[in-house]
Parts: sequence; C-alpha cells; structure tokens
Amino acid sequence: MRFPDISRSIMPFAHLATAMLLCLSCAGCTDDRTSDPNASHRNAAAGPELNQDGSNAASTEPPTKRPTTDIPAATIQHAASSPGHLRSESMLMFEHGISGQAAEDLLHSSRSMSDAMDRMDKDAASIPEAQDLTRHYRSSLTRAMGQEAVLEQLSCGLTICLGIARARSNAEHEAWGRRFASDASSPTFSYAEASENLGSSYQNRFIFSTDPAANSIGGN
Repeated sequence: MRFPDISRSIMPFAHLATAMLLCLSCAGCTDDRTSDPNASHRNAAAGPELNQDGSNAASTEPPTKRPTTDIPAATIQHAASSPGHLRSESMLMFEHGISGQAAEDLLHSSRSMSDAMDRMDKDAASIPEAQDLTRHYRSSLTRAMGQEAVLEQLSCGLTICLGIARARSNAEHEAWGRRFASDASSPTFSYAEASENLGSSYQNRFIFSTDPAANSIGGN
C-alpha cells in the first residue's frame, strides 16, 4: 500500500532504490543529531523529490551515531549475548545486519509493519529477554516523545525492534527523534524509518538494531 504523501530516510550505504527515507546510525558514525535540517532526518514526498515540512527542497544527511556508553547492563547486554534470533526477527536480517529489502517492505506499508510486529510479539511471548528489551526501549521512546508524540506500538526481538509512532507535525517528530538519538541508555546500531504525512498528523514507522554486532542495513 503506497500512500499519497510519504517521507522516508536512507543512509548512503543502505542502497535502497525507492523514495523511502532511511536513516542509519551506527557506532562508527558521527555523533548526535542536531537541529540543522542537513544533519537531522530527511523527508521524502510521494514522488522522487525529498520534502522537508511540505517543501520540495532536497536535503542531505550524514551518518549519525547513537551514544553507546553507559548502556544499562542487564537488559540490553543479556539480549545481545543471547544465542540466535526469534523466527520473525531472522526474516528481517541479512548476514550481520538488517536486510535492506525487508526494511523497505515494512516501512513502505503500515499494514506490513503491523503484521510483522504482531508476529514478533507472538514469538517474544515466551522469551523474557525480548520482553525486557521491549519494555526498556518503550520507556526510552516514551520519555523522548514526551507530549509531542505517541508511541502506538513497539515490538522487540533479541536484536531488532520495530515501532510505530504518531506526532502532530514533522517538526515534533524531528524533535523527539533527536532526543531518542541522544539517549545513551538506549543505543541503536542501525536505524531506518519512514514518516507519512496523514494530513492532521505524521505517522512514523521505524526499525532499528539494539546489537552492536548488527550495525548495518543492506543486502537483499
């Protein structure tokens, strides 16, 4: 399902060929997202041109980094060291990172994202580490969003998290995204998103890795 006005972010090495906007943050990239529009999320309209707050002016964005120091020990480290992945999670991976094609397919469609999250929730129901990781990142995202956005759904496996959020404007989406990016307690090692303008609000769909060993987006 393709929507009439959808913005997406993509990192240079994600190599996704659609207008979807993917944003990659990893341990080897530059620090912090800033308020400079050239260093924050990029946004794409339904056509091939990038869009920032309704304009058609294209912007570019360097790789960004989620801080990786002071990680809360038990929750994240235990999950990252757990062997294997959830079945639903493995379908989203390529080699040692997130599959670019899988990310594109999920971010392209709200229904596809919701279905993938439902599958992950079912798989995680019997995995305490995945449930702990979901609670931890839900708390961090909710704190970052404050009064500017609502986290509609979040599902985490042992390596990958999927989420859907809604904000009243793209500016508010940008603001909570920067706060989440600067949260050293909840690092992400690769991050991709699509923001869809629904008219009265923006829906943001995102996927990220919580495992430093899965710090790329690419492949099939």
